[in-house]
Amino acid sequence: MASFVLADSTPECTVYHPDSLTKERILSFSPFKTWLSSIQHSLSTQKELSHTFHHAPYQLRKIDVQAVDFFGKGRIGFLKLQTEIINDKGETLPGAVFMRGGSVGMLIVLQPDDVEKGTEDDKHAILAIQPRVAGGSLAFVEIPAGMLDGGTFSGGAAKEIEEETGLKVKESELIDMTALAIADSEDANGEKLPKAMYPSPGGCDEYIPLFLVEKRIPRAQMEEFRGKLTGLREEGEKITLKLVPLKDLWKEGARDGKTLAAWALYSGLKAEALVIIDMQNFFLSPAFGRKRGAGHDACDKLVKYAIPAARKAGIRVVWVNWGLTPKDIEEMPAAVSRAFGFEAVVEGNETQRVAVDKHGNVKHLGGHVLLENGAAGVVFRGLGSSCGTITMPSGSEIDAGGLLMTDSWNAALYPPLDAIYLEGTKLPHNPDVLIPKNRMSGLWGASTPLSDFLEKEGIKTLLTTGVNTDQCVGGTFMDAFSKGYDCVLLSDGAATTSPQFAQDCFEYNAANTFGFAALFDFNNMYRNDRD
Repeated sequence: MASFVLADSTPECTVYHPDSLTKERILSFSPFKTWLSSIQHSLSTQKELSHTFHHAPYQLRKIDVQAVDFFGKGRIGFLKLQTEIINDKGETLPGAVFMRGGSVGMLIVLQPDDVEKGTEDDKHAILAIQPRVAGGSLAFVEIPAGMLDGGTFSGGAAKEIEEETGLKVKESELIDMTALAIADSEDANGEKLPKAMYPSPGGCDEYIPLFLVEKRIPRAQMEEFRGKLTGLREEGEKITLKLVPLKDLWKEGARDGKTLAAWALYSGLKAEALVIIDMQNFFLSPAFGRKRGAGHDACDKLVKYAIPAARKAGIRVVWVNWGLTPKDIEEMPAAVSRAFGFEAVVEGNETQRVAVDKHGNVKHLGGHVLLENGAAGVVFRGLGSSCGTITMPSGSEIDAGGLLMTDSWNAALYPPLDAIYLEGTKLPHNPDVLIPKNRMSGLWGASTPLSDFLEKEGIKTLLTTGVNTDQCVGGTFMDAFSKGYDCVLLSDGAATTSPQFAQDCFEYNAANTFGFAALFDFNNMYRNDRD
């Protein structure tokens, strides 16, 4: 038995080890370096007054390397350690460690390319059936996984996928679900641990980042994975593949912690959505005379904060817009149709037509536009009515189409956001979707395109933004609350042309009655109007 003292250890920590090992080999063993760095940093956090162990801090005094397993060419494979971590009261922490280092797990989801893209329809997961002697099994069912052997986590995952399934995946196609779920590498208590799940932290240092890859392939190719024999036979790997419906993954792989964790991460990451309502040309475009205002400020905040944060966290972005059809107009109640103004006939005078805005103010009488602040105002005569010809900043003229009719220019996404939406539709996981609505609320009825989508995708939490806060955003928000969704109003991503008290009132009710209200620009957290 040999020993050495860890450099810069305070108090002094002695490492004892078998003669078959050397100080240099132990200190260069990657799992040992990672573990030692983590435990030393965690012990250092005890100096904080708020730490549970601050008044009787623990210290690493001894590491006893009891056994070693070598892989090929004398490379260290596994170590068995017994540590002594003790405080001045003589209290100790359990210190046995089976050291093997990090691994990777892969949730591989296949979908036939003949089903609608962006849905959960007919998705299947690949499971590996292989001997796991430590588990007493010759046919253990789990997601594909493997030990890391240098390189990046994603690179290791891509390599393992090919070895265990024969499926070639680019490193860039892999999505690290654990990194998405763990927002920051430094926990609230100050500890720094890898962004990974720990299957047995009571006795083993192993940590496993869980990656997702989703591929659309021909249906016939999918069938080839059923019962396929794979693995590196020369290294003793004997793997049979199993293809299971994704919805049944939690049952099929219930004995495997990696599988259950991957399923939980996949389901959890899909359960939230950033819902952006009515950020359309009609409400924001300067071509309609929309001057710079709160809606444009909200747009800027979405672009700078909310959308990038959602992308980083794997949260789906759902764009909900007015998109009316002729059938919608035909069946629409008068109270809804007049939401953006309406046209009436003066009693007893069929030729004397009157255009009235949504507040009941006369804006157009007998063919003459009434003036507002010395300028002629644009008059709209209800949903579906012609918006006429408008002049673009370039000087060109276009037909703006029927008011908020589907496929019309006025109902299209505001250009700065349209580019982001199109980019989001190309995401391999949780691509952006655009869903039409035919009422103020996207969830007004027992079944709407939005409610059907949310139910099908298993989305339960709605982070809500858009215009106008007290109208379409608010209507959708309150209906979502009534239907049992967890609702969060991102206040600085929601705006209205109504008086400020209307915005304040809805924010108050969102925060205190219908769910929650939050800001995503924390530099603005203490604005006077949010006190």
